[in-house]
Amino acid sequence: MLDFGQPIRLTDVVIPACNDLSSISIDVWCEGEGLDSQRLVVCPDIGNRTLALSDIQPACVCRYLKVREYVIGA
Repeated sequence: MLDFGQPIRLTDVVIPACNDLSSISIDVWCEGEGLDSQRLVVCPDIGNRTLALSDIQPACVCRYLKVREYVIGA
């Protein structure tokens, strides 16, 4: 989990491919994970491809960003 220390405008995300993972999800929030969390993206093939999001519109306002392994179908 990343804590940016204050709310930021998230416009770009790049996560390189990682053979150790099959899929990931990225969640963002400002106040609390259980209060205002939203799923930004699910990447089902991070083992083979880099995840690149650019010029996200509208930009996400968040303080926290969590990358977690995502199990499809669970």
